[in-house]
Amino acid sequence: MYNHINIGIIMYKVINMFNASDFKYKEVISLSDGEKLGYVYDMEIDIEKGCITKIIVPGKGKSSLFGKNPGTKIPWEAIHKIGDDIILVNMESRSNQH
Repeated sequence: MYNHINIGIIMYKVINMFNASDFKYKEVISLSDGEKLGYVYDMEIDIEKGCITKIIVPGKGKSSLFGKNPGTKIPWEAIHKIGDDIILVNMESRSNQH
């Protein structure tokens, strides 16, 4: 398993030029239709490779009786540009991103 020092090194590689906490202040916008998808509220990280694999924005609709709406998972490869205030994503079909 990883110890605290290894996790710190991996996280440094993951965020490299980005501060992970800054992502929550960036609005995600779809290039295909200009839809505002929301602000990043979580990420999936591959600890072994030291990279962000997905950003997650809140899902549309309400939570169900049995659980929370999981949100929309956007693959890192779908990110076209990361700006100061926004993240532009190029998503062919958002329906299969959950």
